Amino acid sequence: MSKDDNQSGEKKIPQKAKEHFKAGAESSKEGNLKKALEEYEKSISIEPDFAEAWFEKGMVYGLKEEFDDTIRCFDKATSINPDYIDAWYLKGDVHHLQGEYSEAIKCLDEVISIDEDYYMAWYNRAKIHKEKGELNKAKDCLEKALNIEPGDSATKSLLAEVEEELSNS
Repeated sequence: MSKDDNQSGEKKIPQKAKEHFKAGAESSKEGNLKKALEEYEKSISIEPDFAEAWFEKGMVYGLKEEFDDTIRCFDKATSINPDYIDAWYLKGDVHHLQGEYSEAIKCLDEVISIDEDYYMAWYNRAKIHKEKGELNKAKDCLEKALNIEPGDSATKSLLAEVEEELSNS
């Protein structure tokens, strides 16, 4: 590994890009989404392969409910860092919100391929399968989620709903 790389294998991020990134985060926290987008864009213009800046820019677009831009930014983040689990997970959420179930499942499958114990990926896969009427698949996902988080009440409740629907069909 060269001295220009960090431990994750990504290119070392220039200080100026980090400063704009930090300013973007502060602006976002303050609710100034326009300024946040400007700062993230400045950060990206300095370092186009700054996955975290692309991700955070996508998060701001999500807050603005500009979901096509959210997905575009998350796509860029995951193209830079294919193991960017939060980008995959939230990209799946956006697809789910838009009713794009197969795309959402693909994203959640990426999350699970990175970390098979990512409980919320299993839970969200179950929700999608339930919405699609795929109750057996939903049940399988919920059982996997409960193996990871045995005490989760939301998962237990959803599993009870699925099992009731299965028994009534």
